[in-house]
Amino acid sequence: MNTIQETVLLNEDKYIPPKVEANAVKDKIWYLDNGASNHMNDNYSYFSELNKNITGRVRFGDGSCVSIKGKGSILFDGKSSEKKLIKDIYYIPSLRSNVISLGQSTIADYDIPMRDDFLTMRHGDGRLLMKVPRNENQFYKIKLKVGKPYYLQAKFNEEAWLWHARLGHINFGAVNLMHKLAKGVPTI
Repeated sequence: MNTIQETVLLNEDKYIPPKVEANAVKDKIWYLDNGASNHMNDNYSYFSELNKNITGRVRFGDGSCVSIKGKGSILFDGKSSEKKLIKDIYYIPSLRSNVISLGQSTIADYDIPMRDDFLTMRHGDGRLLMKVPRNENQFYKIKLKVGKPYYLQAKFNEEAWLWHARLGHINFGAVNLMHKLAKGVPTI
């Protein structure tokens, strides 16, 4: 497979990543950040899918660099047991904070006003996803619960899941593309 090199540029030359929370809390804390151009996470186990062939580096405003070791998606659990998949998150093992890029979120059709002491994030259809208070350091941070992908609980007696396994557990979009290209491959 070909490795894809990606370069991540930050919107501000002086951007320095936020200080790390205590370890027990750090994994649950996500910073909603205007200065970061991309979503970033350091916990491999959070990814429901990860392409390790995407690599590169991120340079911060303090001159430090960290290596990108992949790009994928993370599934989050909402308060009312709904699930939300966030895509295009860089896997950076040496990262010290979990980051959701507000700029990248607006590209993905989220409306993100910051008024008074709150940041709200709504989907393009108006559904409220989160309302986050600004803290004393002018950061917006939120505890998010990483969900477990529901498709891991699928039964292998379903033909579509058998094809997913037969094709080496490729992503579901690829299985659906195979359906269009080859007879006998079902859609998921």
